[in-house]
Amino acid sequence: MVSIHDCDKELIHIPQAIQPHGYMLVLDIVNFGILNVSENFSEITGEPAEKLLGKSFDNLFGFAVANNLKRRVSKEGRLLMLISADPSQFLKNKFNCFVQTIEDRLILEFEENNDVTEPSSEQTKILTDAVANFGQVKTIEELLTLIPDEIRKLTGFGRVMLYQFDQTWNGEVVSESLANGMDPFMHHHFPAEDIPAPARELYLKNTIRSISDSHYKPVALLGDSESPLDMTYCSLRSVSAIHTEYLRNMNVRASMSISIICNGKLWGLIACHHRYPKIVRYWLRSYCEVLGKLISLRISNYEDGEERNLKQQLQSILIDVRKVSNRTALSEHLVKYAEPMLSLLDAQGMAVVNQGQVSSSGKKPDHAAIVTYDKWLNNPENRELSIEENLRSKYQSEDMVANASGIISMRFPKHDFSLHFFRPEFVRSLTWAGDPSRSLIVDHITGLHPRKSFETFKQTLREHGAPWKVRQIFLAQILFDSMRLILYRLQKQDKANASILLEATPVQSKVDSDLRLLLNFVATQDDELHTQIEQFVETHDGQALLEEPAAETSERK
Repeated sequence: MVSIHDCDKELIHIPQAIQPHGYMLVLDIVNFGILNVSENFSEITGEPAEKLLGKSFDNLFGFAVANNLKRRVSKEGRLLMLISADPSQFLKNKFNCFVQTIEDRLILEFEENNDVTEPSSEQTKILTDAVANFGQVKTIEELLTLIPDEIRKLTGFGRVMLYQFDQTWNGEVVSESLANGMDPFMHHHFPAEDIPAPARELYLKNTIRSISDSHYKPVALLGDSESPLDMTYCSLRSVSAIHTEYLRNMNVRASMSISIICNGKLWGLIACHHRYPKIVRYWLRSYCEVLGKLISLRISNYEDGEERNLKQQLQSILIDVRKVSNRTALSEHLVKYAEPMLSLLDAQGMAVVNQGQVSSSGKKPDHAAIVTYDKWLNNPENRELSIEENLRSKYQSEDMVANASGIISMRFPKHDFSLHFFRPEFVRSLTWAGDPSRSLIVDHITGLHPRKSFETFKQTLREHGAPWKVRQIFLAQILFDSMRLILYRLQKQDKANASILLEATPVQSKVDSDLRLLLNFVATQDDELHTQIEQFVETHDGQALLEEPAAETSERK
């Protein structure tokens, strides 16, 4: 039975096919025998491609080319070569050959080398200007606005969009640059299903992906099929049929994507679209890869700087909180610093639940509702640190919606302690590129298909808080880890105090007993003396008698 979840299971890294604007050979790395060949290789050789299977690369391209390849592969690993061979009727054109090693195989991708495969001086200047411009901007907002214009000038695509992921992998176009006649998608949202998990994984590994024509027919890779070829890093890799249909539904013929990766995570994409077929040459892909890495670095630096500043502000609060000596004081200190913590997390209310007792600040649900929620949250199935934009989807309670539609909850079950930050309901309208509920259409005969329409679709969100940003989630994690350490220290301190008290109890009990005997004795002797001793016991509770006064100790010495 076909399901929309099949998209997350599609093995798009082993399509066993390529795009038709290039050619592919797969060689045994030891003897250079041909294991796989793209079916369109017949366009080069003039004979059926399957006849090449089992032959040696030496026989096909000559010993000089083969020896050069062997020598360079052993030294360089992944490389680019310019290949041509005699006789001239065999190879009519020169080819750029991209070589990479995958386990015991060599993958060779061929793209024709012609007059337009080298960058012009003007295009090189556009690249250097873009690098300079990216380095001069002062704010991340300026950088994000600038990116699409610079990429469109360099590549010539008709539409360039900067597409940022949220925490649930929905995307939003945060800036764009358009040629005349191209539909705008500025501030349009795209559902997570548009870029499923396998595709996001590939974007992390291979930061450039181009499709020359969304109407192309995949070219089969002939040969050994028992161990499918991992084509993750192949430029010619054929893409999912669902994606090419998606592009056609958008009236896009050619596309290119540049990954933006910040601190090892996929931050977003630079999506380039064109109304006509367009082959992106290797030099332009290389230029875009350089710019993609530079942009990733700049965004990372901006966000890291902001996170460092926020972290320092939080740490200054925690320095004082760590000084507390007991759990009651901990609750009091947290409430004392409610205002700056709420500001850092952009929340409106806070509650501390300490052994069932609630201390709170700001806009929050009433204490009874908080206690009820806290008990529900203490279920082992719930995470100890939970961050929800839409609490109602997990916890059905009218008492929480108004002031706690969004929530950050930190629970510490071993300590019967929890900390909550609340956001009120934030009614807002989202603009989608097509109906998000129909992002994928299931046809049990023909399989999965993308939505047909990308027309603007308005959605009003209710019973949601404002979305939590990455930096707020980052701070919540720091606060959670810090609170866990503070509670652990207080627990150890309580155990140490209990141990001391346990050791002191027999001695103290004997002292108290002796004092009571003395009181009973003097009660019949002297009322004034009895009163003085009783006052002393009440004041010092017998504890001071366990230590010798300093003056007396010195006299005895």
